[in-house]
Amino acid sequence: MSASISDVGIIIHQTRFGEADKFVKILSEHHGLIDTVAKGARRLTSRKSGHLDNLNLIRFSTNRGSTPQYLSQVETVSGFPNIKSNLHKVRTCFYLTEIMHHTLVEGEADDALFFAFKNFLESLDRLGDNESSRDQAVEFQHFLIGHLGFPQPADERPEALVSYFESLIDRHLISPKLTLSPANALK
Repeated sequence: MSASISDVGIIIHQTRFGEADKFVKILSEHHGLIDTVAKGARRLTSRKSGHLDNLNLIRFSTNRGSTPQYLSQVETVSGFPNIKSNLHKVRTCFYLTEIMHHTLVEGEADDALFFAFKNFLESLDRLGDNESSRDQAVEFQHFLIGHLGFPQPADERPEALVSYFESLIDRHLISPKLTLSPANALK
């Protein structure tokens, strides 16, 4: 049985579970990547559901118990609204969270990674809609490669990083294949 957790974290993945619950994967400041279950989060009357969006910076608590732990309290610290209103930025963030979801080890505290990703999201949220986020995303990917101890890719081009990460995790990434509708692509 593990102790209860009170921490700050960023939601990087969630999955429907059962009739009304969600599995929520959180990159936390002091506990690393943790799996939690949000009981009843898919019910219309749930107080938690509004706080459990991907990419939300949250303050949360869990109950004591075995893994996955149950979320007892959740509060949104930042929802990064400028990111979520721009499909290019959302796709970039989903790509990075998909990589972290498949490469990070659960329960390994890594405050440097947490703060690097938090700073990335905050700077991306401050960027205007017409400003390019590509350089920041490439910089974060190179940080992630070095920080996790992987060898630097032979091909340094930004477009080669997708295939590099796919070779590391031995599976195809879904988020780079997300396309924008023709109406939104012109914006």
